[in-house]
Amino acid sequence: MFADPSIFYKTHAQNDGTFKAIASLFADEGIDNLCPAPENNELLGMQRILSHWMNLDQREPTLKIVCPKAMQDIARPDYGIVNGGCPNLLWELRRARRAERTPTQLATQNPTEKIVDKDNHLRDCLKYLVLAFPAPPEKSWQQLATEAIAPLAAQGDTTSAYIRFLQAKAEAEANDRPIIPIGRYRPRRRY
Repeated sequence: MFADPSIFYKTHAQNDGTFKAIASLFADEGIDNLCPAPENNELLGMQRILSHWMNLDQREPTLKIVCPKAMQDIARPDYGIVNGGCPNLLWELRRARRAERTPTQLATQNPTEKIVDKDNHLRDCLKYLVLAFPAPPEKSWQQLATEAIAPLAAQGDTTSAYIRFLQAKAEAEANDRPIIPIGRYRPRRRY
């Protein structure tokens, strides 16, 4: 599992005067499959999350958050285990904002692009996940296959169009098998 890289530093004071990493405290409790997130940049993470939801009039979203309709517009976080979806993640994403500067600060400094570091626990988890995997494709394999078979279909060659469609599907499936770490076991390919 990906975790914030800061939990691997020995910064947590112990009763005996020594310092211990938070990750080792988790390991003492049996959670020993943590690894540092490969990338931790807040702006890059938010841009990658948003890139999954761009051009939705031309393609399907490549990142979907499951949440029941009744829990999508919560006014405050729902603490505890929510088995029906991720309402707290939606709540955090809606509250994400850029840091603002006062007019006095703007007179001497450029506007900031920094994201406010507040109410971001689930957003950080999502950021680690999307930064660990490749960026979303510009077009889905269905769109690419449809474009490839359009000239063949226009000529009435449905057999060649169908074969080309199946080839495009096989190529997309061959390229769409990211390695997903599963606990402390070796990474496996998703099939």
